[in-house]
Amino acid sequence: MGTEMSVTEVAYAAGFSDSSYFIQCFRKYEGITPGEYGKC
Repeated sequence: MGTEMSVTEVAYAAGFSDSSYFIQCFRKYEGITPGEYGKC
């Protein structure tokens, strides 16, 4: 993510009201979780 924001904060900023659903969608389209993406 290249930011100090938490996954929950990013999810809400992207318009998701449920961070779990955001993670599910992120994994579907990117192939990895947001946490894994942030470690890249």
